Amino acid sequence: MTPKDVSLQLREFWWQASKLISGVLSGQVITILFLPILSRIYAPDAFGGLMTFVAIVASLGVVSNLRYQLAIVQPEDDRDGFLLTQFSIICAAVFCILISLTLLIWATLQEFILRFLSFETLWLLPLGVLGVGCHQALTYWNIRKENYKLVAWSKVAQAAVLVGAQIFLGFFEGSSRSLVIGYLLSQFTLVLALCRGVENFNIMSRLGNGRLRSLLFEYRRYATLSAPAALADTVGSHLPLLTISRLFDKTITGAFGFAFQVLSFPSSLASTAVSQILLKFSASPERWNGADLFRFVFLIALFLTLFYSPVVLLVGAYGEELFKVIFGDQWGAAGRYAEILVWATFIRFIVSPLSAILTLKENIKIGAGWQVLYCLTLSVTIFIFYSSALEEFLVIFVIHELVLFGLYLMLILVASSSIKTSR
Repeated sequence: MTPKDVSLQLREFWWQASKLISGVLSGQVITILFLPILSRIYAPDAFGGLMTFVAIVASLGVVSNLRYQLAIVQPEDDRDGFLLTQFSIICAAVFCILISLTLLIWATLQEFILRFLSFETLWLLPLGVLGVGCHQALTYWNIRKENYKLVAWSKVAQAAVLVGAQIFLGFFEGSSRSLVIGYLLSQFTLVLALCRGVENFNIMSRLGNGRLRSLLFEYRRYATLSAPAALADTVGSHLPLLTISRLFDKTITGAFGFAFQVLSFPSSLASTAVSQILLKFSASPERWNGADLFRFVFLIALFLTLFYSPVVLLVGAYGEELFKVIFGDQWGAAGRYAEILVWATFIRFIVSPLSAILTLKENIKIGAGWQVLYCLTLSVTIFIFYSSALEEFLVIFVIHELVLFGLYLMLILVASSSIKTSR
């Protein structure tokens, strides 16, 4: 493949990714426009409750499909992809039921989670996990079918319901429960919208045949390796928030979570869309040899670096002032935290979308190894520095992110260069 061919592939990649990004961008614009209103309706401690809820849901939701949603785009036959979609959704439903029963029966676990959440939001956790699991599976099915406009506008509908519900409920009760209910309504709005891309949603249509067993065996590493490692990675990535929620009050937790959420807007704009399209591209063996895919991934990383650099410079210098002006004086502390955290979101913005390379079945061991390493090193870092002052703790956390995600980028580039023309 010539450099011109790589350029054409890159152009096609960004064209397809732009269809997803346009919807995500519209959704983010809606959220950003109304965030100053939300920040004046709800106090930082209410946002702290929401961020903790979302962190727990994300940690459980990442394994709710046993990671089989990542395999949906890889089989050549659409019928195989649809089987994996059906199985992923059923996994999410079963996982939701198991979480509900576990919380009901296991009093010790219930007491532990109540250290982080209120009693009302505790029982909303299974619904949150179900929503995440269903939309993960349906999103990858629609990516497979190249229903990019549907995925994009589903994100817009999700954002509209999110801010609308949270603002409406906030006039009655400005608590974390109102924010959580708005979040759940937006999740299931997204699921319902994505269902439009499924031509034949007969859940039990082919689950009894031997083909499903064959597919589950072929992609078994997603369940046996990727799922435990992804759980460790996600728990690790939310450990700082959960640690802060235990060491400090909900106001500080809310300020930290709010700062991270605002800084993550550019990341959520590009990360998911780029990662999903990159997985689809890299899963097509006829497109690449190793050197070509390496150049392709490197050019994407370079573009993402240039895109986020102005955010780093602006927030790093004027974070506190910007947050006070945009969100109100009570969010000045969040702006101070953002001046530090922007470097962590910077490296995540560059590397996280490219991690799709390590979700290919031949690279799962590499990806799983890094995820476990990340969780272990972050846990040790937090254990050593948990008694430090908050801003010192954040600096240590950022240094850890730069080092570990720098290593992640190296592994991704090495793995991309080893992809063979035929798999």
